Amino acid sequence: MSLRQYLIKQKTKSGELDNALDSLLPDPNVEKDAETAKTVTVANSSVKDVLQSPNRKRKRGEYSNYSSEQRAKIARYACEHGNTSAAKHFSKLLDKTINESTVRSMKKQYIDELNKTPEKKIVELSRSPKGRPKLLGKYDEEVVDYVKKLRATGAIVNKQILIACATGILEHKCRSMLQENGGHIALHRSWAESFLRRIGFVKRKGTKAARKVPANFDELRVQFLASVSKIISENNIPEELVMNFDQTNISIIPCGNWTMEEEGSKQVEITGLEDKHQITALLTCTMAGNLLPPQLLYQGKTDQCHPPVKFPKGWDIHHSENHWSNEQTMLRFIDTILLPYIHEQRDRLNLPLKQPALAIFDVFAAHRVESFINKLQKAGILIKYVPGGCTGELQPLDLSGNSQIKEVVKSCFTAWYAQQVGMQLKAGKTVKNVEINLKLSNIKPIHANWIIQAIQKVKDQKGVIRNGWVRSGMLTVDK
Repeated sequence: MSLRQYLIKQKTKSGELDNALDSLLPDPNVEKDAETAKTVTVANSSVKDVLQSPNRKRKRGEYSNYSSEQRAKIARYACEHGNTSAAKHFSKLLDKTINESTVRSMKKQYIDELNKTPEKKIVELSRSPKGRPKLLGKYDEEVVDYVKKLRATGAIVNKQILIACATGILEHKCRSMLQENGGHIALHRSWAESFLRRIGFVKRKGTKAARKVPANFDELRVQFLASVSKIISENNIPEELVMNFDQTNISIIPCGNWTMEEEGSKQVEITGLEDKHQITALLTCTMAGNLLPPQLLYQGKTDQCHPPVKFPKGWDIHHSENHWSNEQTMLRFIDTILLPYIHEQRDRLNLPLKQPALAIFDVFAAHRVESFINKLQKAGILIKYVPGGCTGELQPLDLSGNSQIKEVVKSCFTAWYAQQVGMQLKAGKTVKNVEINLKLSNIKPIHANWIIQAIQKVKDQKGVIRNGWVRSGMLTVDK
């Protein structure tokens, strides 16, 4: 709100604008000398004159639009008879005032076009493009064509995909334009948002009910944190043996059910939206900030469903019919991941062979089967369930760890996608003919390497893992 608007409101309240002004402007009577008081009085008078006068905001003039043919005729006439004559002639002919400066700009554009093609008769003169030049310059339209082609086939279009395809196209067309190659173009999320908005694409998604925490969450949180603290204290459990494990699904094609679509469209079809091509990553972290080797579950009945990739030592690569954890995979998880780690830490820290460990996990069905609980207890692993409906607030991996790993996988996908676009363009394909091979047989081993990169990157950042414990309340910041 401007000062004038504020004072008009004051006038409405008090009934007198002068009084409102006097109460806000400096008081000359409090000044120490007569000269300063006179200066303040003069300044106050000038300010009052401005604020009490009608709003002097300049009214925007009415702009005239001319067709391409009219612009060419005006410019041709100006070349033959001069700018002033052209302005007068067409003002009378079109019955509206045409400024000489307008004629001058048309004439300049007309001459530029003649210089480019002197043998061509110019009968149309299009308006110069308005606004800032497009970041991608002459390659902008190729990216637009590619994005629209993606949506036409039902593929996901989001900021990451856009950045990937634009990077690929520039890598092929003029790689020196990209910042990483010494150029001036850096394709950030803000550019992607602006680009999609410009071509009329808006974010669309199916809705679902929001997750709600229990009504007595505060009470459950206090009880949970107190119980965890008591177990750790009574059993002298070091941070290295306080563990949280959790399943998280990782899409083999990391997209989602968000896409960009033309504004106003009623049907938003997404190819692969119902695709179940995911794997389950069973991740384990400790209060000390360690990230244990994962158990990765692929969908299938035999080892043939595993990707032909050499995974790091200690990783458990297995499968189930639906890639979800079940009783058998959880029992296997204890043998392949938990027990080797616990034995190693007991030796490293010179702890007794029967030193208890603590496992914190959610109430997922496979975690509550009797055989699984008995095997944990037999191994000296105490258990504590995260209260139902509270995993988003109390489970460390949900608070920090799971999302970071998925983000790295998405970033790897973006870089790979850009590379694929660039390679096909380099091979001679046009933008409209680029086809990315997203078949499971092709993408699964590539995806496995993305997961290896993601796990290693987060594993090297202990602070990321510890942050989940801090945010849950189980670890204080000063530790």
